[in-house]
Amino acid sequence: MLSVASKNETTRRRQQWVCVQTNIGQIKRENMGEDFLNIAREYQEKIEDELKEICKETIDLVEGVLLPRLLGGTEHYEQQHQEEQKQGEQGEQGEQGEQGEQGEQEAQQQQQQHHESPKTVTALLSEASKEHSPRYKSDQKIFYLKMIGDYYRYLAEIQRGEARIPHAMRSQDAYEKALEIARDPKAGVATTHPVRLGLSLNYSVFHHEIREDTKSALEIAQTALDEGLEDLDALTDNARAYKDAALILKLIKDNISMWQSYTSSSESSGGGNKEEENEKEKDAGLDAAQEQLSKTRIEEDDKEDAAVTNKENNKE
Repeated sequence: MLSVASKNETTRRRQQWVCVQTNIGQIKRENMGEDFLNIAREYQEKIEDELKEICKETIDLVEGVLLPRLLGGTEHYEQQHQEEQKQGEQGEQGEQGEQGEQGEQEAQQQQQQHHESPKTVTALLSEASKEHSPRYKSDQKIFYLKMIGDYYRYLAEIQRGEARIPHAMRSQDAYEKALEIARDPKAGVATTHPVRLGLSLNYSVFHHEIREDTKSALEIAQTALDEGLEDLDALTDNARAYKDAALILKLIKDNISMWQSYTSSSESSGGGNKEEENEKEKDAGLDAAQEQLSKTRIEEDDKEDAAVTNKENNKE
């Protein structure tokens, strides 16, 4: 339910952001004036603020509560929660004096450090690997790590330059951890599992759109496609599982075709005059629209991932 609710809220705003970004480019090209440009930028900033709030809330909940609980870190979370309550009480008392103000500032700094540091997740994963077999809740671990990667990716999408780097690094770190679990034969996650396929789909999109590394995106996507197709026939007796896997494999295949075409056109167009440069700008706009379409088509897959997680939780 969390995944579906958060995804619905972020998808709408991501689509709005892309639309406004396109309009801003059009305003600049057609010299429509600063007034129109300022209105568009103000609206875009409003969308960004809302999107940031949703993403950070989701990341905090998954990274700070759900994943630690899944990995047996409930005691760690409860201890942290108690510390935050104590710090909050100190902050209230601090309204009467300087010591209280200092305590409130320290509490805010500690909360900020907790959000920004990925060490908690890394430590819990390490501890869980020592206490449990790799197969222990492997698909749920992948799902939560994928969620963390997704929402940091959404934050990176609306940033440019150096501001994008921290979000991109945390997104990649979460995706890499999830992919490591997924590819571990001992984890027992089939190549046709919706969570594993959804991870490969989203991680390849991350490489293409955020890192602008289409080669790595193609490698991840092609590996997932080859492995999935090889094992797809084993699902013929399970119509639902076959349909879910086939749907995501089709999305991966579509992205591979699009990115190969993108790569070929980039390699074949070297240099040229201004007309060719203008054509490239138009093509870039089309590519951006296609990329956004590939992102919105992921929504059904995330719903399937949420259903898988709910089934696993109901077993316990």
